[in-house]
Amino acid sequence: MTDRRGAVIAIAGMTAPAFLTSARAATYTAGTAPDRLTRAILGERFTPVHKRLVPGADFAAILREAIPTVIERNFARLDSAGVAVLLGGFSRGELHLLANTYANALGGSRPGRLLDVLAMRMGGKELAQLSPFFGFSPVYEASWRSAPEKTQEFLEHANPNDVAPVPEAVYSPIKNVRYVTGGRFIKTFTPNLDMTLRQIYTGFRTSVVGGLSVKAALYETTVYASKPLQFAFYGGLAVGTGISMLMQEFAPSLHTSIGAGIYTIVETLTNTSTYSNLIAGAAQAECATYFSMGSVATTIAETGGDYGVCSAWYFSLGGGSGGSCSRSGTCPVVDGL
Repeated sequence: MTDRRGAVIAIAGMTAPAFLTSARAATYTAGTAPDRLTRAILGERFTPVHKRLVPGADFAAILREAIPTVIERNFARLDSAGVAVLLGGFSRGELHLLANTYANALGGSRPGRLLDVLAMRMGGKELAQLSPFFGFSPVYEASWRSAPEKTQEFLEHANPNDVAPVPEAVYSPIKNVRYVTGGRFIKTFTPNLDMTLRQIYTGFRTSVVGGLSVKAALYETTVYASKPLQFAFYGGLAVGTGISMLMQEFAPSLHTSIGAGIYTIVETLTNTSTYSNLIAGAAQAECATYFSMGSVATTIAETGGDYGVCSAWYFSLGGGSGGSCSRSGTCPVVDGL
C-alpha cells in the first residue's frame, strides 16, 4: 500500500495528458442525450447515497455500490467539449485514482459503462491517452463496441502493453448485510477510511459543479466526511488524517497552507453539523476560507453545494433551506452522493 501511494504521489507531479481544455461544456439530460447509452444511464432511477443512510447503515458498502453509477452519470451528462474540459483539469495522479476507484468499486459486479461513454465523446488519439490508466484492452473494447470508427486512430497511438487496474480483494467471505434500500443481500467489505475518502473525492471531482477545482472537491469531501452519522466509527482524527493525505497527493500547496489546521476544520464541521442551518452554515463558510477556492466558493454557495452537502452554507448566506438550484434555474440539479 505504501509503495503504491508513493508511486501515485510521484505521478501526481507530472504533466497531465494533453486533453483539450478550451471548449465550452454543455450538459445532457435523459431527454436531450444524443445516444441510447447516455439516455439509459441518465434515465435510470438513482437514489443519492445520503438519502439511503439511516442509523446502523453500512455507509462504506452503500458508497461502494453507488460510486460507479455516480461516475458514469457525471460523465454521461457532458458533451465532448465538457469531457475534454473535465479531464483536461486532471493530473496523472487523479486519472489513476479515477481508474482505480471505478474498477475497485465496480469489482466485476456488472459491466462498466464509463469507457463506452468516453469512447463516444473523445477522439481515438485522446482515448489512447486513457490507456495507461484504464488499460489497453478495456479501452480498445469500448472503442470497438461504441465508436468503431475511432478504433484505428486509437490503435495508432495506444500502447498495447498498458494494463488495466485490478480490483482489490475487499469483500468479507463471512459477513452478509442487507442494504437499507433495495432489499437485496450482498457481501459487505471491510470498512477502509482511505478507500472511502478516495471514492468520495472522485465523486465530487468528476461532478458538474465540484469538478471545477481540486480545492472545491477536497472541501466538499471534508464537509461530507465530517458528518457524524456517516463517520462516527472513524473519529475526527482519522478523518482529518485521511483528508490531509489526499491534500498531500493532489494539492500539496493547499496542504502546506492548512497544515494541522485540517483537524480543527473537521472538528468544527462535525460539532456544528447537527445544529441549525444558520450555525452549520456559518461553520461551513468559515472553513471554506481555508481552502482558498476563490470564485468556486461563490458557485458552491449559490448552488448549495454538490449533492446538497453545503446546503447549510447556502442557507446562512441568504439562500433557501433546500440548498439546490431549481429546475428552471441556470445551474444544474445534481443527484449523487
